[in-house]
Amino acid sequence: MTTLTFDTHAVVKSIQDAGADESLAESIVSAIQAGTGYLGDLVTKADLKNFPTKADLKADLENCATKADLKAELENFATKTALKEELENCATKADLKSLEDRMTARMTILEQRMTIRPGVMMVAVAGLSLGIAKLLF
Repeated sequence: MTTLTFDTHAVVKSIQDAGADESLAESIVSAIQAGTGYLGDLVTKADLKNFPTKADLKADLENCATKADLKAELENFATKTALKEELENCATKADLKSLEDRMTARMTILEQRMTIRPGVMMVAVAGLSLGIAKLLF
């Protein structure tokens, strides 16, 4: 941005030398200072070199998604409600631990049954064998 600096005392003296009194010269210099304060808001050619060109903006715009693109992509995302419902159907760590504990207990019971039954069967077979042996001999 551009700023305008000048020697205000020299300008006041110059205006006085031209025939104006001191208060008029100071008022003129004050008005010039107030007017030049807006020069800082002006854009220079150097400032414009840093801004994108129309072609740059068009290229950027071509890379942007359209409303239709965004709408189609949004339809692919699950809604918050759908995700909550799906999450409610999922097992938690506590659920899985409980299931593991129940399965372990059932497996223990089955192991015990499988151990007892063959034992009972062996006793029954031995009893039958002794009964048959008694009958035969």
